[in-house]
Formats: sequence, C-alpha cells, structure tokens
Amino acid sequence: MNDSIAMATMRDSPTNMTAHQPIIYYGTELPSRARARELKNISVVLQTYHPLCQLNRFADYFPHAQRYVYFNPTVVPRQFSTDPQLRAVTLEYDTKWNLQRLDLKHPAARHFVITQGKLALQTKSVHGLFIDDLDRWDSPSRRRYAYSVLRELASERIRSTSWFINRGFGFWKRLSGLAAVLLEEISPCLLDHLNPADLSWVTAVVLPALRHAHARGAEIHCLTYVPGEVGWIPQGNAASAVAALTGRPLLACRHLDRWPKMLDERT
Repeated sequence: MNDSIAMATMRDSPTNMTAHQPIIYYGTELPSRARARELKNISVVLQTYHPLCQLNRFADYFPHAQRYVYFNPTVVPRQFSTDPQLRAVTLEYDTKWNLQRLDLKHPAARHFVITQGKLALQTKSVHGLFIDDLDRWDSPSRRRYAYSVLRELASERIRSTSWFINRGFGFWKRLSGLAAVLLEEISPCLLDHLNPADLSWVTAVVLPALRHAHARGAEIHCLTYVPGEVGWIPQGNAASAVAALTGRPLLACRHLDRWPKMLDERT
C-alpha cells in the first residue's frame, strides 16, 4: 500500500456488524470538520505529517473514530534518504515503489524504525498504529527482526497499543491488541482466479490467520482497487471462506490528496 489512498466504502459484515469502516488517507488536506465529527463506527488512518496529527486535532475532527497513525517499518522516510548511517543498513532500492528499503537484520535499522514508531505513537489521542508492508518480513528466517520492533513499541506504551495490520499474516498471533487487519488486494474475486499453487498458500496461511484473528475479535477488512470485484459472488471454497469472514470488499481509490466524497470540503 505504497500509493496514497483515500478510501471509505460502507458495507455489511456478516461476522461483525459493528465493524469500524476504514478511511485511509495519505494527503495533507483537512476534511470537512462538521461531517467528520458526525461519523461513528469508523477507523481513520493518517500520516504523521498530516495537519491533524501535527496540530493535535485528530480527536477534535474524529471524536467517535478509532484513530491510527500510519507506520511502515520497512522504509527510509524521504526526509532521511540522504542519511549516510541509514544508507549503510538498506537493501537494494525498490524501483517498483520508488522507496529505499531498510534491512531490519541490522540493529541500527531496527533502532531507527523503533524511534520513528515511538514518535508516531506520541501523536495525541491515537489508539495505535496502522502497520504496512510487514509481509516483506513475513518468513520464518526474517520474522523475528520485524517482530522485535513491534514488541519494543508495545512495551513503551503506558496504555495498550492497538494494531491495525495490512497482511503480514505470520505476525497476527503474536501481537496482543490486534484490533483490525486488512487484506489488501486479496479479494474473493482474485481468489477465484488464482492458480492452484497460490490457492494452496491461501488455504495454508491466509485462512488460518483470518480465523484466528476473528476468534480474537479483530475486525477483518478486504480491500480492492478494482470496482468489478466488489460485487463478485464467490465461486470456490477459498473465496467463499474469505467472503464469510470479511463481507463485501472495500473499494479503494488511489489519490494523493482526496478525501472520500462524504468528507471532501470540495463536494
């Protein structure tokens, strides 16, 4: 989820009718305060650089929301891109997303992202972090490095931290305070078109993680960027199982600075 996203699509969930519908926004515009203050049963994710975070007005605009700050432990923020110490602990440049990736095997890289995570958690009135790109470290030989970052962040909080995690299925069981999970681009429609090898991975990894998260009371959201996938009727067993846990997929649209229409001051 490296492109900026503004997303809010309401849908019924067969497993949790009180699920907080996500609004994920990476721009810098202010939403309509009057409309924002009326919204209930939503989760709002903002970047630390957003004015509502910088000016400590997140709760003022979204008093009834679950409030999260975006955190990606795998990247070097652009303002630190020329730091020679960080360059020494980076991986090969990610040309697909135009990002410099950190090598979390290095203690200096972990120290850096822990510091950034602590700063994010200091944002006034936030419930926790929305964590992206953990799947890049979600393998038996690599998982412990990213998990040590999350463990350190959780230990620093006076009150419990809520986690809203995009994929990264192997981390879910080990995190207390798992409030919500996101299946980005893992929709029932996509599952119905996977090859057998990928379907085996869904059955062996994704579905057990989803069932465990649901049993713990975590909210489960499915996200797609393809409008035609929203109303898809599941055909296969894997697609049907995911649909039963997530309900209708959320439709996201890629924009740098566009709030959902219901919150956009320009509408």
